[in-house]
Amino acid sequence: MRGMNRAFEKVFGVKNALAGLTLSGMTDRIIFKNACEKVKVPFSEASHDAFKKIYQGYLAEEIERPNATKRMLPGVQPLLEKLQESEAVKLGLLTGNYAQCAKIKLGHFGIDHYFEFGAYGDDDEDRNKLLPFAIERLKKRFALNGHARSTWIIGDTPKDVYCARPHSAKAIAVATGDYNQEELATARPDAIMQDLSDSELFFGILKKDD
Repeated sequence: MRGMNRAFEKVFGVKNALAGLTLSGMTDRIIFKNACEKVKVPFSEASHDAFKKIYQGYLAEEIERPNATKRMLPGVQPLLEKLQESEAVKLGLLTGNYAQCAKIKLGHFGIDHYFEFGAYGDDDEDRNKLLPFAIERLKKRFALNGHARSTWIIGDTPKDVYCARPHSAKAIAVATGDYNQEELATARPDAIMQDLSDSELFFGILKKDD
């Protein structure tokens, strides 16, 4: 939020333009578009390109600042380790973040190396269209005949669940973000977890689909 606000102000001269906007589950490009609409400045590809470049620099600065809410969530790193060790799993990242910004965020916590392919907000502003990009990169990276039906999306917003549906992928919703289990249930995920600390439960969910 701080990095985006600084970048938006640099481009348009408007302070705190993202105040009140929803960021969770959104692509970065849509966040920028929504901010333009909110403060009534014209969106253009040139202004977006400028914002994207400036934001990447500001994010790298802002992520180093102290923040009481900045932390690794329960079970994330141990689960990533187990997923990486599993021969049955290929671990990718699907995110609405710009690719470079995702790298900055994950790199700050030392977990970027777990993800060898992915799909990003650079690929399409519509989150529901991102999964095919990840599947194609999986195929190229590992020479596998992967398909969405054998894919699980793990995320903490209803939009993470919705982006799986057009491609017949499955989804696990995790209540560690802005949505509780009841709110996530309205998106009808295949499974819901409070957090990722119970890796046995997580792998049990995957095995039920085998």
